[in-house]
Amino acid sequence: MKKLFITIMLAIVTNLQAQETFGIEQRNGQYYQLEKGKEKLLPYTQIAPFFEYRAVVKINGKYGYINPQAQLISPAKYTQALSFVRGFAVVKIDDKYGIINIDGKEVIPVIYSDIKRGENTFIVKKDNLWGLVDTSNHTILPIEYTNIRYFDFSLLGAMKGEKLIIFNTKGEVV
Repeated sequence: MKKLFITIMLAIVTNLQAQETFGIEQRNGQYYQLEKGKEKLLPYTQIAPFFEYRAVVKINGKYGYINPQAQLISPAKYTQALSFVRGFAVVKIDDKYGIINIDGKEVIPVIYSDIKRGENTFIVKKDNLWGLVDTSNHTILPIEYTNIRYFDFSLLGAMKGEKLIIFNTKGEVV
């Protein structure tokens, strides 16, 4: 039994030593990637905390996203970039907003003047009117409402002129 325990412990220690270790460290205003005892200077001037295995980074005054290995998964082309929530992040170029997914792909184009997050939907604003789209940019409510607000993640209220209409996130009147 003692021999089996020692064999298992030796296998665990050997496996742990074989695994790659990495991290990101900031020193003197610069960021370094640490891997297997070596360090590499990173080009980022700012790295935000990781959320959903992604972090916002700043390069040459623009924002993008990296994975935990410090590899860009989205180009640094945004003037604003928010953290990921449920696999999606709000991004901004100049005065327009859009949404990217966890892989860095723009799933909702950067064409809206405002975006508000829901659970699996987004309220979008264009030309001072509001609508509702899903995570694949399919229109749930057309952009024709003077105001839309989430009551919770399953219900929202939409104003059309003076009339308040209550919808679920499938676009059905409740």
